[in-house]
Amino acid sequence: MKKLLYILYFIPLLCHSQNLIIGDSQTPYIDKNSSKIKKVRSLWKGGIGVDKLTSMVLNYKTSPEIENIILCIGTNNNFRAETGNIKELFKVVKRTFPCATIYVIKGSWGWGGNKRVTKQRVNNYYKLYEKEGGVILEPAIGRHEPHQNLPVYKTIGKKLDSIL
Repeated sequence: MKKLLYILYFIPLLCHSQNLIIGDSQTPYIDKNSSKIKKVRSLWKGGIGVDKLTSMVLNYKTSPEIENIILCIGTNNNFRAETGNIKELFKVVKRTFPCATIYVIKGSWGWGGNKRVTKQRVNNYYKLYEKEGGVILEPAIGRHEPHQNLPVYKTIGKKLDSIL
């Protein structure tokens, strides 16, 4: 009986992987700052863009138990629709995670190849994600080099935890 109660108590804790975050190098920072999401090693990688993420999701097993997908992608496409097929990404995500709501985190700019990117360009770019059915979250990671545990990641993590 004690063993059964122990199992019943811990099953919900083990199953909180209903919310996955997938994407680029900023993914682990958001994962670290949310208690309700989980990153999967095969669905995030530094330096990738939309098309590489699409390929990664295409090779992932169909997972109808996943309730929410958080996308953290776009920075490496320089916030240009022509550098990655957003429509195809959504098609593949919806096929692989058929029951999931797709949340989208706006990436970072103002550094590296994105030095001249404006906030307006970022906002326009993510409207394309919204058009495909993504729920855009605020705030964006923002205008700074993102490869450290910035305060904005804590803000985004808290926001996710309140929604999920």
